[in-house]
Amino acid sequence: MNIIFVKWGTKYSSEDVNTLYKSLVREDFDYYCYTDDPSGIDPNINIIPIPSKPALKVWWNKLYMFNKDFPLKGKTIFFDLDVYIRSDPWVILESIDWQKLTLVDCSYKTHVTDDVKHHFDVKINSSVAAWDTNNPYIHSIWDKFYSPQKDYYLRKYAGIDRFIVHEGFDYNTLNPELIQSYKYLSNKTAPIVTFEEVDYGSQDIKSWIEADRELL
Repeated sequence: MNIIFVKWGTKYSSEDVNTLYKSLVREDFDYYCYTDDPSGIDPNINIIPIPSKPALKVWWNKLYMFNKDFPLKGKTIFFDLDVYIRSDPWVILESIDWQKLTLVDCSYKTHVTDDVKHHFDVKINSSVAAWDTNNPYIHSIWDKFYSPQKDYYLRKYAGIDRFIVHEGFDYNTLNPELIQSYKYLSNKTAPIVTFEEVDYGSQDIKSWIEADRELL
């Protein structure tokens, strides 16, 4: 099993990578960081350098992992660096469909009433994602993006989640009881908490995580 993180630019530090790694480590899994700057990253994490071409920024680097030439083979799980592990995260393995791309269920976003193209938001996110790199369907996601329409997609979509949904790709979702949103759900009891649409580096969130760790 491959566990991978993406660190591009300076928004997140090597310490963010190392902290997440320590909360996920298992001896039977292999750990990777796809990054433009490996300095300070735990030596037990294998480094995959972000290439200079294609030149992608922020979240679009995640999409490159679906490229058939990406140097990982087999079952792979990705975690955003702004994910907090409260308890055993590997209970999610039971709800992964390795025949599809598996993403986070955001059905709690009640303001998203339909899947109309160009909708501002969608009811999934890729803060945790799982796929089999040997699946040609996964490769087709990258192939559609990395085409003559690439610049159009970059302008049209604020992130890969909307690209995946509005371009009609099939996906499965993880059990929503296992991953909760800090912003949308007040009572955090799940093994994994995500921080989409908030400032993960803020003192409020740091204080909440510290208080939660003391309670666990």
